[in-house]
Amino acid sequence: MKSQHLVVTRYTLKGWAYEEFSPEWLEERMRVFRTYCVPSMAQQDVDFNWLILCDETTDSDYVESIRAISKSVPALKVVTTSRDRGIWSRHAVASVLDDDTDLLITSRLDNDDALHEGALRTMHEYIEPFSRSSHDAFLVRFPRGYRYEESSGRMFSSYWMDSPFITLFEKLDEDRKNLRNVYFAQHPKIHLEVATHLEESIPAWLQVIHGRAQSTNPEALAGVALTGGNRRSVVSGETDIEVDPAGVGPAFGLDLWER
Repeated sequence: MKSQHLVVTRYTLKGWAYEEFSPEWLEERMRVFRTYCVPSMAQQDVDFNWLILCDETTDSDYVESIRAISKSVPALKVVTTSRDRGIWSRHAVASVLDDDTDLLITSRLDNDDALHEGALRTMHEYIEPFSRSSHDAFLVRFPRGYRYEESSGRMFSSYWMDSPFITLFEKLDEDRKNLRNVYFAQHPKIHLEVATHLEESIPAWLQVIHGRAQSTNPEALAGVALTGGNRRSVVSGETDIEVDPAGVGPAFGLDLWER
């Protein structure tokens, strides 16, 4: 079977939390993206494509600044989505699929998070077993990772059973009508839809707690303040253990000692 691995980042998507993208919001989003997410993806050492999904209303100069990052991460590709025309992640994924791909791997990554240098390599270890299995779809979730509190420079080891750091493996039919992609269900409940394995071999993710971003969707999340784009992006004294950032950073392509 020919496999194709797509890491999918929803960068500026209308709906759910955001109805508009202010210059201040975009500037902060780019800062965090370049500081944490991009360096971690630059050191991945397997074959993949990195899809950055941007709504068609996103400022064109801003989108070009994202495209320019492909100089350091050649796998990066900006794909246009549209809330108004109903073009979502599934359509974005379908638009870049090779004609002869019959095993699709899609990994979820927010633009303010980072991946361990071995994260994608670990995912690729599942390709052969999955291709030989009877499963049509299979989900792998990384529960182990870190939370980095940017304002204080403190790092915490964390275990998150329903973390959003997930990868969906799926066998495609000839006409691709069964294509789902990793965003086909909400990440806390996706294990109810497809067989799931918890991959605990490495602390695969680093979630950056970098401030509070107010939702701009007056209907869905009016008045709800989001931290790092996620209401659960907080340090828990009950489950998180503080560790030395200097020892963690290199595995994510980061020098956190100086931050």
